[in-house]
Amino acid sequence: MKHPFDVHVGSKLRQCRRLVKISRQQLGDELGITTEQIQKLESGANPIDPNLMRKIVAATGVPASIFFEGLAEALNDTA
Repeated sequence: MKHPFDVHVGSKLRQCRRLVKISRQQLGDELGITTEQIQKLESGANPIDPNLMRKIVAATGVPASIFFEGLAEALNDTA
């Protein structure tokens, strides 16, 4: 079962990736993971560990804080 935290952060990953106009393939190549793994991260099926988050922030150039904007509200909505 997907955790609401992972779904929220994954959704933000998708938004950021689209914002900087890079494909899943491009991001996967930059991170050294597959397109399928990017898709699972974006859907919240797989959690994003801190080391991978650091690499995502470096690859996209967005601040890490953007991934957590609205998180409290998203978690409260699932309670």
